[in-house]
Amino acid sequence: MTKMFKFPLQQVADLRESIQHAKSIDLKKSRVQLESEERKLYRLDERKRVVVEDSRDAGNYRERLSLFDLQVSSDYIQQLNQQIVNQAEYVRKSNELVERRREELVEATKDRKILEQLRNRRKTEYLKKLQKTELFKEGEVALQIIRNKKS
Repeated sequence: MTKMFKFPLQQVADLRESIQHAKSIDLKKSRVQLESEERKLYRLDERKRVVVEDSRDAGNYRERLSLFDLQVSSDYIQQLNQQIVNQAEYVRKSNELVERRREELVEATKDRKILEQLRNRRKTEYLKKLQKTELFKEGEVALQIIRNKKS
């Protein structure tokens, strides 16, 4: 009975595969977070656009806006501007995190593939050696049969 191929570094290969999987999950979570931060930024931009348009429209219709209303509107726009700046920074940081996680995943994938290639190479060598051994044994059996027939 022939022995099955056993890769000596299989535990390491399994560990590298689980690391790659974890890195993949981390990247997905980072992408979801980035999309969320981008949506928040978009909503803030839209809110600011609406407020500015409403202020402009009120001025176009020559509605008399009180000084207080103008001040409140101006303060709110300034507040939105600050929120937009802050949110843009969150988006930038989230984008950097996505890139860092992508690089980590690429490295983890390379590590896994290196071991996979080594495993395949070792398995091919094992199968060639096994085939050679089986051919030798078949040759020995054939010689035994020939010798038995001559006797």
